[in-house]
Amino acid sequence: FHYRFRSHRHFRSNADNSRWAVHARKFIPLRFTFLIWVMVIIGGSGNNLGAIIGAFITWFVWIEAEPASIWLVSNLDIFLAETSPLRLHLQEVAPHMRMILMGLILVLVLRFSPKGILPEKAPDHY
Repeated sequence: FHYRFRSHRHFRSNADNSRWAVHARKFIPLRFTFLIWVMVIIGGSGNNLGAIIGAFITWFVWIEAEPASIWLVSNLDIFLAETSPLRLHLQEVAPHMRMILMGLILVLVLRFSPKGILPEKAPDHY
């Protein structure tokens, strides 16, 4: 076994470290942890195809939930007065309904199919 000393160019400088610290502030836990867990839980842990299907379902619902909720609120608020505080509030929070929808899907999958859409199959031999 032969070890070669790497030159100083292979190590990060203090300027590089400070740039990484700035990027770490942009870390959004909802997107980088919660949604990944939702994808795996919906699809089924221990099954690659299930995780892929869960990822597709999560992505589709995440993308389509905002326009659908805006459409729904715009059609429901015709029954409210123009200056109604409820109407103004619903128009403001409509884009955030995707969070509620993702939580609802997660609860329904955990309630009715705790192992996911495609659960892990036990091997035939033991």
